[in-house]
Amino acid sequence: MTSKISILLIGLTIFLHSCFSPNRSSKQLYEAFFGKPTNNCVKILESRDANAVDDQMLYLHFKTCPEEVKRILSLVSYTSQTMSKKDIELMYLYPSNTDESLIPYTPKWFDIRKLGDSCIRFYYKWEDKDYAQVLYLSNDSSEVFYREDSW
Repeated sequence: MTSKISILLIGLTIFLHSCFSPNRSSKQLYEAFFGKPTNNCVKILESRDANAVDDQMLYLHFKTCPEEVKRILSLVSYTSQTMSKKDIELMYLYPSNTDESLIPYTPKWFDIRKLGDSCIRFYYKWEDKDYAQVLYLSNDSSEVFYREDSW
């Protein structure tokens, strides 16, 4: 009986910590997935960390340069797909009109239509982990919308 109580207490502690611990900064989020940039061309515009057990989505929006994009894309073997304006509209994740502090809604600022009439989608599903990375990249490699899906 004591071991069951211990397990419940450990689970409750983890749950409460994930609900009430402060979110990582935009810089910490970026570096957690891509490492430190090799130059100063990265400017993070918006971010939202996954901040509770039931919020399994992380979002980043940043400006960058072709050299940094090349470095990011060399980290894992992404599959790529060129997306037309029609593809973007079909895949666009309609942001919620609900309060953005609520989860797991897509933030209003996560609007891949801002990338123009076309973009490139990069996708990678980690074999040994329960998450996938999705990057939507502008054609000139200057802007990225990034999403991590966990399950």
